[in-house]
Amino acid sequence: MTPFLFAVLFSTLLSLGEYLVKGSVQPLYTILYFFLALQRNRWILILLVIITFLEQLFYTYFARPWHYSDYYNFFTHTTETFETFFAFLPLFWKPFTLFALSLFLIYYYTPAAPKTKKHHAHTVFLVFIALLILPQFRPFMEIRELSAKTDPVAETPLYPTRHPKTDIIFVIGESMKYNPYVTQKLRQLKPDFFTRIISGATNTDVSVSLLLNAKTNPLHLSTTSRTNLFRLARENGYYTAYISSQSEKSIQYIKPYLQRDKIDFCKNFDRENLAPAYDMNLFETFTRLPYTDKPRFIVLHQIGEHAPYLYYPGAKSDDPVENYKRCVDYSVALYQKLIDHLNTLKRPYILLYTSDHGEFTGENGRRGHNTFAPTIYQVPFFTVTNTRLPKNITRIKTHHDLSRMLIYLLGYGEPPELNTTKTIVNGTMLSREDGYIEVTVE
Repeated sequence: MTPFLFAVLFSTLLSLGEYLVKGSVQPLYTILYFFLALQRNRWILILLVIITFLEQLFYTYFARPWHYSDYYNFFTHTTETFETFFAFLPLFWKPFTLFALSLFLIYYYTPAAPKTKKHHAHTVFLVFIALLILPQFRPFMEIRELSAKTDPVAETPLYPTRHPKTDIIFVIGESMKYNPYVTQKLRQLKPDFFTRIISGATNTDVSVSLLLNAKTNPLHLSTTSRTNLFRLARENGYYTAYISSQSEKSIQYIKPYLQRDKIDFCKNFDRENLAPAYDMNLFETFTRLPYTDKPRFIVLHQIGEHAPYLYYPGAKSDDPVENYKRCVDYSVALYQKLIDHLNTLKRPYILLYTSDHGEFTGENGRRGHNTFAPTIYQVPFFTVTNTRLPKNITRIKTHHDLSRMLIYLLGYGEPPELNTTKTIVNGTMLSREDGYIEVTVE
């Protein structure tokens, strides 16, 4: 096969892959593929095919181009990434097929050692890499400049104004979106109040850290924050507990902001011992907590609807959307057991629930989270109590509103006014380097 014909076939195959996966072709990339193929440098072409293959894998799942922050998330969440990847393996048949055909073409129609001068191929390849990667860092530089201008917040100490006797059980879900199916299931619990609110971030690390510290900017988080909910609860005489279905590794970026020295009982379930009870481990552990004269502030952190949506007992479906619904059903069963148990204790309580963020499960070909979209930052919130609802709780519209309400419930200050009209949704990085958006509150 002549070098020209090989270049035509190679560039056509890679461009076809872009079209089949993304539905579009960038002419500039096709030209670069062609000129790289003319060089017939086997190792450079293999590296190019690998890069294209990885990008196509990413696009097949998320239906968006990758961003430099996605490289960061991959290397900091490898266990979760590969768990999801293997569970969704049939989804990636197009990238795998094109990858195999490309390698076949390279292996049989390029020399083992390049016949042309190496520096020509290397120069073209470096230009390609620059065109591919440098645009990713433009927003990075802009956000770094923005972050550098962010002033630290001087925290004013909070002091208790009341000593409530009500147990507060705060359930933090995982990847539960606000949609008709979830709404229908949660309303079966007959909550005292149910609505849609806006999350503080598009992934767990940032969202939960902000929620438990009553912050809106991850740059203002501190390991000694005076608005940490466990700290405030302990300082007002509460027994405190944090029970999580997510492993120590999964919450490694949340852990510094928990203030564990302020938590009386702290337990995580690793993936190895999570089954067969899954999130019911939270309930079983909760029922074994001591009954003291102190009021209790207990946070239950779920694995919930985390991809690949397999954290429920019984047979699994081949349809991920069906598995997601079964996870929702299992979560609702957990909430019902909690409510029934709390009603037997003859202690005043208020149970509050929200999710860290939502999840795409195939809407318009999109999956996962880690992106600024209403499906990701709109999450359910409900509360159930055997006493009176606190004033203004029906005006909660955001995670930050909820944090402020929890501070009031823990005995600090007056009921917050909660007149939020705009809020901030942060990205996936605690450094805030992948940005944030401002959202109007409905």
